[in-house]
Amino acid sequence: YKQLHALPGVDVALGMPLSTYNADKFQQTFDAAQRECPWMTYADFHVNIFHTSYYYGNADLTLSDQENEHLIQEVNTYRGLRGMKLHPISWLEHTYLKHVERYIRTGKTPMRCHALRSSCFLDPTGIVYPCGMYDRVIGNLREYDYNLARIWNLEECQRVQQEIWNYHCPHCWTPCEAYQSILGDFLQFG
Repeated sequence: YKQLHALPGVDVALGMPLSTYNADKFQQTFDAAQRECPWMTYADFHVNIFHTSYYYGNADLTLSDQENEHLIQEVNTYRGLRGMKLHPISWLEHTYLKHVERYIRTGKTPMRCHALRSSCFLDPTGIVYPCGMYDRVIGNLREYDYNLARIWNLEECQRVQQEIWNYHCPHCWTPCEAYQSILGDFLQFG
């Protein structure tokens, strides 16, 4: 981290997904990191919330209402500590964190998702999925001469893209999908 931080023009952040196992450990973690890197601020941390997924091996995990409330409280505390500077990354982080509570309370993506419009998930064997949370095969790169554009333009891909746009998906609020959705919705709706 120190070596990356020292590179000119490179912005790096430490990431910490909050879960029931570590939600109350953020400040302790930040303090330990700051002892090693005295220049560190809360903006040098990226906090998100844990998700369940087939790919993570925790698809059957659920949280109690009390655990969800604790996560919401910790995310809101971090958001307050982090603040919001007039900077694109700061705005993205702030917007992501602002919508965490709604996602946790409803289990629904808080805005239209841009999966398969802006990105996809590619597993190590070449299988293309809409995102890391959606266990729905779109195609295999090997069967399309490693040409992602051919898969991207498949009728099935377009259909799944529309389903996701209409909120017919597993729903998530991972930064991987949230950031592009925040930007896409901002650009689309101003």
